[in-house]
Amino acid sequence: MNPPTRISRHFKFLVNPRARNGHTLGRLKRLLDSSSAELSYEIVETENPAELRKEVSNCKDDHIPVAVGGDGTINLVVQTLLETNSLDKPIAIMPFGTGNAVARSIEIHTLKKAIQVLESGKAVHLDIMKTTHPEAPVALISISVGFESRFLFHYARQRRYTNAIAGIMALMRSSPFKSDQLEVRLDGRELVTGRDRYYNLGLYNLPCFAFGWKVPPAKDPADGFCEAIVSDSALSYWPPLLAAAGRYKHEDPPAERWRRWQRAEIDTTLPVQIDGESISSGRFEVEVLPQSLHILAPADFKGSHN
Repeated sequence: MNPPTRISRHFKFLVNPRARNGHTLGRLKRLLDSSSAELSYEIVETENPAELRKEVSNCKDDHIPVAVGGDGTINLVVQTLLETNSLDKPIAIMPFGTGNAVARSIEIHTLKKAIQVLESGKAVHLDIMKTTHPEAPVALISISVGFESRFLFHYARQRRYTNAIAGIMALMRSSPFKSDQLEVRLDGRELVTGRDRYYNLGLYNLPCFAFGWKVPPAKDPADGFCEAIVSDSALSYWPPLLAAAGRYKHEDPPAERWRRWQRAEIDTTLPVQIDGESISSGRFEVEVLPQSLHILAPADFKGSHN
């Protein structure tokens, strides 16, 4: 068991000025100006992922990069630390995203709480998933194939509409169908074969999905294992998800197949979902890197073995 890490703090806020319709930078400055916290910091605008990676790579040893945005921004920061062998460097979060699954998993539910964490939080150690997929070398939250990946694939192609209309259209095109075209092995054992019909396969590292829904509610994000959940039908997928969102009372086991794992092999011709992004199909491997991410969490956070 590793003790909580306490560190001297100078923060480097990494902001995409075009995020949230260009309002993120202004909201961040107003939040910092109105806070009573005494923070040492600088704000850096990053116009694109390449600039963000450059700023993370150039971050001084005694400075902490702060991902200002959603789960995609956090993922890019962690990707850079992995590529530069700097995962021992702590990071922090300002959750300006939509789903904010990473922030919610470490009990940062509001921007005010995030400021408190910068001032007096502790660095805890979380697992991450390292992949061989060329489009997504890191997964912090989840990897899925089936309903979730089909939904994001169709949603991304309806962006000319409003978010609500795009969501409804993607749901209509995704929810009724089962899939095959997937093979999954976990720690050398078959979980899904190419002959199986299934609704959704999810590989989960954190307890929270988007918007704080707890899909594997007892998941410890620092135990060196991830969890695989195979839902063979919509009837086994939707009730526990709605229960996690507080919309439905559900006492039954959440899926027909549920397994803990450390190494996964995936081969699919369907789109793949990684941390809320739709990426291409293919054959790739996933490895759990135990307690390899250092991230600032509330001082009283007890959700991991730190």
